[in-house]
Amino acid sequence: MPYLIVQPGDTLLELSRKHNVPYHRLIAVNPQIRNPNQIYPGQVVILPTAPKRNPVPDVQRVVRPGDTMFNIAREFGVPLNQLIALNPQVNDPNLIYPGMILTVRRGRPCPSHIVNFVNRFMQGKARGQLANPTEYLDTDAGQRLDPRLITGIQSPSNAEYDFLSCYRRSANEYVALVALYRRRPGVPGIFDIVLEHILVRDDGQRPRIIDINVQVVLQVS
Repeated sequence: MPYLIVQPGDTLLELSRKHNVPYHRLIAVNPQIRNPNQIYPGQVVILPTAPKRNPVPDVQRVVRPGDTMFNIAREFGVPLNQLIALNPQVNDPNLIYPGMILTVRRGRPCPSHIVNFVNRFMQGKARGQLANPTEYLDTDAGQRLDPRLITGIQSPSNAEYDFLSCYRRSANEYVALVALYRRRPGVPGIFDIVLEHILVRDDGQRPRIIDINVQVVLQVS
């Protein structure tokens, strides 16, 4: 992604207007900035590109409260120095924050029909217009999952998401990581950034979602 160096007097809001990018997406791709109201000259700010629909095949992990790189490396059974090397965007390995997305290892890419399936699901979910959930979910997931994880929120301002990564977990299962940007109804300027793992199983006939796991929800304004 392109980036810029913060100059004296810059604010994230002004940078979003200057470069014509949505403010909440600018915040979402810069999780290293703990307080969006405080940026400093010399900081690197990443500029988001158009909404992402073609995911990378990396195995990725969303940082949650209390996480450390050491614990994440141990969780996935990878050497700490390898985890650090795969994430050059982390300036200080001892300082990671909830919402950061770390690459854990290189994965096997998802086939195009899985990518297209997840994109169709997310396009409907982001608009709150998923007409037929049974087209996407297996029977167990349809009965078990919270409906809000399936249909999204009905609001035109919610029609934004990024498809960040997708990798093959086993012979017929795939894991997709998506970021959904939701404007809170009746509260201008407040966004929830919801990072989700979507587990898809392909039985050779048609893909089906078998689980959706919310990794982290960030509120930005």
